Amino acid sequence: ILYSRRQSPYYVEPIVAGLERGCPFLCSHDLIGAQSKSDSFVCSGAASKSLYGTAQAFWHPNMQPDELARVCGRAFLSALERDCLSGYGAIVYLIVANDTEDKGGGCRIIEYDLACRND
Repeated sequence: ILYSRRQSPYYVEPIVAGLERGCPFLCSHDLIGAQSKSDSFVCSGAASKSLYGTAQAFWHPNMQPDELARVCGRAFLSALERDCLSGYGAIVYLIVANDTEDKGGGCRIIEYDLACRND
């Protein structure tokens, strides 16, 4: 769909996140649908260049959920302050597997609402 509109593209850069054969799957797409897969993290949008720099500096494998949320928050707020077209805040959704068997497996979603310091 995105490639067929390459002359007048949809202005969207989707990120696909999920599980593939039990392993995490991350993939971002550009305006014409070209894929960029990663085993660590992906960034997309107007401030993606600023996001990549901060994410590369602070991300490391096997992060705990609260540490990952802090790194995401730091990356988002840093990028938002450097790019006026990105908006004034972000919401981070962290998908975490349930730890106990009594909850029936599955996952839970934790929401972090970040407000930019320029508000």
